[in-house]
Amino acid sequence: MRINVFEVAIIGLLLMAVSAGAVSGFTGLLLVIGHLTALLTLFIIVRNLTAKISNKAARLLFALVSLVLIVETSIQFLTGLHLNWFVLSLLMEGGLRQNTGLSPSLGIAAILLMVASLYWLSAKAAAAFKLFTMPRVIAIGLASLISTQFIYAVAYYHGSTNAVHVRRSMPFFWTPHPYQSNKLLGYVFPDRGENPFSLSKIRDSDTGFAPERVALASIHGRAGASPSNILIIVTDSLRSKDIRQNPGLAPTLTAAGQIGQLSLDYYSVSNCTHFSLYSMFTGALPTSYGTARSQKRKTGILPEISAAGYSVSSAESVSLDWYDLSDIILPETIQRWVGEDEDTLENDRQVTTKTLEQLAAWQQTETPGLHLAYYHGTHFPYSETLGQSAAPNLDQYKMAIGLFDTELAKILAGLDELGLSNDTLVIVTSDHGEEFFEDGRVGHASRLSNEQVQVPLLILGAPDRLSKPRSHNDIPELIYATIDPTRPIIQPSEAIYLANCGYDFPGAFSVINANGRYDFEFDNGYLIPMDPQNGDKQANMCKAAKDLLSQIR
Repeated sequence: MRINVFEVAIIGLLLMAVSAGAVSGFTGLLLVIGHLTALLTLFIIVRNLTAKISNKAARLLFALVSLVLIVETSIQFLTGLHLNWFVLSLLMEGGLRQNTGLSPSLGIAAILLMVASLYWLSAKAAAAFKLFTMPRVIAIGLASLISTQFIYAVAYYHGSTNAVHVRRSMPFFWTPHPYQSNKLLGYVFPDRGENPFSLSKIRDSDTGFAPERVALASIHGRAGASPSNILIIVTDSLRSKDIRQNPGLAPTLTAAGQIGQLSLDYYSVSNCTHFSLYSMFTGALPTSYGTARSQKRKTGILPEISAAGYSVSSAESVSLDWYDLSDIILPETIQRWVGEDEDTLENDRQVTTKTLEQLAAWQQTETPGLHLAYYHGTHFPYSETLGQSAAPNLDQYKMAIGLFDTELAKILAGLDELGLSNDTLVIVTSDHGEEFFEDGRVGHASRLSNEQVQVPLLILGAPDRLSKPRSHNDIPELIYATIDPTRPIIQPSEAIYLANCGYDFPGAFSVINANGRYDFEFDNGYLIPMDPQNGDKQANMCKAAKDLLSQIR
C-alpha cells in the first residue's frame, strides 16, 4: 500500500488542530487519539482506493478533505462552533450575506482557489512510498474506532461529563444513541442509577412550557376599555456591556430610561435571533421551537393579539424568515414591509419611515395597533456607508449603535408629535448580544456569556403596578397585563432561564437565581452540570436543574 507522506502529514496536522480543544483529562486524551487515528486511517484507505481509479481524483480528494478541516479549524477558532448541521444550515438560509457577511460568489471563488492550490501541492509533493499493507491499515482503523467507541460508551455509562464534553468538542465524532450502549453495558456493570450525571464528578466549566394563557376577549370595542397601542423595537446584536460602560453611545436610549424603565441587566434568553424572538413572543423557552417549526404552527402573542382585534404590522430591515421564524410568530393578517436594499443602514432608515407612517395611521383609526420595527445595522457586517471600513469591528459596531439610537430618536419624537405617547406601550430591546474576542471568540450563538445574552430593555408606558421584566420570557405577560387592566398580574419568575442556540433544540442551558448561576449541557435527555458543586452547592444545583426541567417541553 503506497502512502503519500505529504498528504498524510497535512491531514494529520489538521486533524490535531481541529481536535486540540477536545483534550481534557486522561479519558479525553484516549478518545482524541483513538478518534484521530480512525479518521486518518479512513482517509488513507479511501485515498488509496480512489487512486486505483485515478490519481487526479485521489489528489482532488486530498484537497477537499483538507479544505473541510481548514474550514472547521477556522470556525472553531473564531466562534467556538463546529462544522455541523446547524452551521451548514446557515448557508441554506435566505439573507445569508446580510446575516453573516458571507458573499456566496466570493465564498465559492475562495473554495475553488484553495482546492486548486492543495491539488497542485499534492501533485508537486514527493512520490508516495509503500509502508503498510491494506489489511494492516484497515485493522488499525477498526481497532481505533472500536476502542474509541467502547471507551466513550463506558465513560458515558458511568456518568463522565468530561466524556460528553470531549464528544461535543471533537469534530466528526459520531456515537450510537446511549440507549443502545447503556442497555448492553447494563449486562456487564452494576446498576448505575436513574441519572448518573446528577451526582457524578463533573468537569470545570470553560469559562418549556409557556405559561397557560387566558384567552383574550375581543379588545377592540370592549366596554370601559381604553385600547393601548404597542410598539416593539428590536435591533440585532445590541449588547448591554458597551452602553453600561459608555451611556453616551446611545443618548436617546439613556435619556428615555430616565422617563421610563431602562435595564441593562436584562437577558435575551438565547443568543440567536430565531430562538430569542421565539421566547420574546411566546414566553417559552425555545425547546418547543422545532415542534412549532415542523408543524408550521402559529403561536405566541402576535397571532393572539391579531385575533383579539389588533391591527398587526411590521417593518423589517432584514426579513424575519430566518429559520422559518415568521411562519411561527407572525400572524397571517400581518402587514409586512421587508427591506430590499443591499445596505442594511438604508433599510434601517426605511424601517423608521415605515414605522412613522404606521404611527400616523394609528392616529386615524380607533382600532388599536401593534407594530414591530426590526433593525439590523448593529449586526455584522456593518454598513459600508459608515465610511470606516478599515476600523476594527468593535469600533464599527459602536458607531452602528449611535446610528440606531438616531433612528430611535426619530420614532420617539414621532410618537410625541402624533400625540400617541400616552396611549402606546413602547418596548425597545435586542434579540441577543455579541462577542468581540473578550474570551477568544467572536460573534454569537456559541455560548451563554453575558456578552451574548445580556441586552438593553427600555419600556415606556407600562403601568406602575407591573414588575420589571428580567428576560424575554416576561415580555408577553407585560403586554397582556398592559392591554387588559383586569388581568391578574403574573409576576416574573424568580429565576432566569437561558438556552444556547441550536438548529431546532438548545444544546445547553443556564439558570440564574438567588443562589447563583448554574450551567448545564443537554444531551439525550440528560441535564449535565458544567460546574463542580459540593455539599450545599450541589443541592442548589439540583434544585436549579429541577426548576429548569419544569420549563422544558
